[in-house]
Amino acid sequence: MSGYMLGNLLGRLLVSWLLVLLFSLVIKKGRMKAALRASVWPWGWLAVLALFGLGLLGTLLRLQHGG
Repeated sequence: MSGYMLGNLLGRLLVSWLLVLLFSLVIKKGRMKAALRASVWPWGWLAVLALFGLGLLGTLLRLQHGG
């Protein structure tokens, strides 16, 4: 695995987690500690993996159709 691919995957995972954290922060009405706790519990990680997977799927579909 090249460094570019590893960086791309880790970056996507980090951005997915940050999006879940921001969403949790809005839901928890600005309480950072509660939002952080919600983003790393199992449901938060499931949301992170779903966003990560959908991002990869979108990229693969775009590459398959020549985009």
